[in-house]
Amino acid sequence: AADVLRRAGVQVTVYDRYDRSGGLLTYGIPSFKLEKEVVLKRVVQLEKGGVKIINNCNVGVDISFDDIRLKHDAVIIATGVYKSRELEISGMDAEGTVKAIDYLTASNRNGFGDDVPKFKDGSLNADGKKVVVLGGGDTAMDCVRTAVRQGATSVKCLYRRDKANMPGSVRETQNAQEEGVEFVWLSSPKEFVGQPVSGVSVQKMRLGSADATGRQSPEVIEGADYIEPADLVIKALGFEAENLPKLWDTEGLEVTRWGTVKADFETGQTSLPSVFAIGDIVRGASLVVWAIRLLQSNAFIAVIKQICLDLCAKPKMHKKKVLNLYGFPRQKSLLDNRSLEFLFRKCVLVQPMLRDARALRLLRELIILNRQI
Repeated sequence: AADVLRRAGVQVTVYDRYDRSGGLLTYGIPSFKLEKEVVLKRVVQLEKGGVKIINNCNVGVDISFDDIRLKHDAVIIATGVYKSRELEISGMDAEGTVKAIDYLTASNRNGFGDDVPKFKDGSLNADGKKVVVLGGGDTAMDCVRTAVRQGATSVKCLYRRDKANMPGSVRETQNAQEEGVEFVWLSSPKEFVGQPVSGVSVQKMRLGSADATGRQSPEVIEGADYIEPADLVIKALGFEAENLPKLWDTEGLEVTRWGTVKADFETGQTSLPSVFAIGDIVRGASLVVWAIRLLQSNAFIAVIKQICLDLCAKPKMHKKKVLNLYGFPRQKSLLDNRSLEFLFRKCVLVQPMLRDARALRLLRELIILNRQI
C-alpha cells in the first residue's frame, strides 16, 4: 500500500510494531520459501523512494491512534491479523505447546542472526524432537517443513478432516510429504498430556453430513482415542483479528462480530472520517498474494480516489486552481460550483488513478494545495 500511494505522489509514513519491516513476509514466511534479502531490499527501495518507516512503534503503546490521525491527512489500517486461534482443551498452556507465529518468528529471527533465547534453549526449536503440528493450512505446512529443516526426529501433522478437505495448498502438502512429514488425517486433539508436554491425546474422526458451507463436518469416533507422542506441539490453527478498538483505545471504529474492521467494499472507508482499512483486517486471514492482488485492483484505486476526495473536502477554489493550472477550460460558465464538481470528478476521480499521468499530477497538486492552507 505504501508503495502504490508513494507512486501516486502521496507522502507516506508507515508505523510498524517490529524492529524490521515486512510483517509476515519478514517474520512469518520461512526463508526457504521467501528469501529475506528480497524483502529487505524492497524495504530499502521504499525508503529511498520517500516512504518514512517508523519501526518498534506499537500503536496504542508508543503512540496513540488519535495522535496518528492528528498528524496525517488520512490513515490506512493494514495491520493484517495476528491473533492466534486457540484450543480450549486440557493442557493447552503446557510447556512445549507453542503458537505457530511464535515458532516461525523465532526461526526467522535466528536466521537473521538475532539473539533468540527461546530458540537457543530449545523452547522454540525442533532439533532432536518429536514434533506434532495441529492444523491443515499453509501456516501448518510452513511449520512442518521448518521442523524438518531444524532436525526434528519425526514430524507429524494432525488434521481433523481428510486430505481432500485440507484448506492449505496442495503443492505445499506434497512438498511436505516428499520431505518426510507424516500426515495423520481425520484426527483431532482432545488434550495435551504431561508437563512439559509428552504427547497429544487424539480423537479419531469421520466425515459426517455437510455443514452450512457445504463441507462435511468431522464427527468423533467413540472409543478410538490414542496418545501421539510429542516433545513439541505447534498450534497452527489460523489467525483472527485483534481487538483494535481496545488495543488502540479508539472509540467509533466499528468492527464486525469476527473483530475485522468494517469498511466500505469499494472505497475502504471505515466508520471514522479519513480512516481506511484494507487487506486481512477487513476480509479475515488470507494469503500474501491476495494482498498484492488488491493493490492492483480497482478497489485500491477507489481507496486512493476517496483519499483524494477527503483531502479536497475544503473550499472548491482548490479544485478550480488545480484545473486551471493544467490548462482545463477557464470560461466562467465552466467554473461555477456544479460544473467545477463535474469536471473535477471526471478528470480526477473517474479516470484510473494509477494509469493516467494527468490524474496523478492533479492528485499531487491537490495534496500540496491543501497543505498550504
